[in-house]
This record gives sequence, structure tokens and C-alpha cells, in this order.
Amino acid sequence: KDDDTVTSSNILIRNNHVRDIQCWNNEVPALFGECGNHGCVVNDPRGSIFQTIKTFDKENPYLAMNENGRYAGNVVSDMQIMVAQAILDEMITDIPSRQTGPNSINQDIIDW
Repeated sequence: KDDDTVTSSNILIRNNHVRDIQCWNNEVPALFGECGNHGCVVNDPRGSIFQTIKTFDKENPYLAMNENGRYAGNVVSDMQIMVAQAILDEMITDIPSRQTGPNSINQDIIDW
């Protein structure tokens, strides 16, 4: 549906307990770009970071760019670019069920 009824609302979570959890944090480096009249972290249409490098592999830190700083792409970043381009071309609009508002991949990133 293309209306407000398909989004979550009035959600209530009660009496949750999390104990003895063990985890590690994998920092996600992000590009910082122009968003309107201010700077922002470059996110895809669903709010995920447009990630081009990784921090946990010092021997091969590249995900979607090469050692020269040129876009090389991968299956995830290519999809993020294609959807962002469809939004900029108005093939996909920001209706509630599509939730594309977080997109900050602009034409400069796509042209890169």
C-alpha cells in the first residue's frame, strides 16, 4: 500500500531484559557530503551508511573504492547507487511505505 497504514505506529515493548550479552563493535567509516545547506553522513535510501572502506582489515581496507580513491563498487554499493539515482530521477518517490527520506547519496556521489 502507498499510505500511512503500512508504517509501524503505536508500538509498545515492555519488560525486556537483556543479560550476559557479549559482542564486539565494528566501526563503519562513512563518507561526509553535502545535504542541502549543511554537511551530513552519506546514507542510502533506507538509512544505511554508504560504506566504501572497512576498519577491521588493514591489509585490504577497500570495499567500494580502490587504493587510488576511485569508485570500484560492489553488489551493495552498486544497489545503493542505483536506488539513489531512481530517487533523483523521481522514478521512486518518498511515500510513507517506501521510506526513502534518509537518502543523502547525491548526484556528485553517483557521478564519482
